[in-house]
Amino acid sequence: MAALKTIYHAVSLGATESLICIPYLTTMLYLPPERRTGFGVRKNTVRLSIGIEPADKLVKDLKQALACVPERAPQNV
Repeated sequence: MAALKTIYHAVSLGATESLICIPYLTTMLYLPPERRTGFGVRKNTVRLSIGIEPADKLVKDLKQALACVPERAPQNV
């Protein structure tokens, strides 16, 4: 998320920007674990809310940010 340039790391700005967050650490932080999993939220869940930016700009931003993620061996989730 730190490598994103167009998409903001935030829960909600109440505007039209594209946003990304980890609900487990933000909006669902204080819910009991069974409630979180009931909503389908796990520790590795990422919420992406698309705003009004041009689609090609968002795709480019996501690709460049994902390229910064180191490769790891697959894990059972």
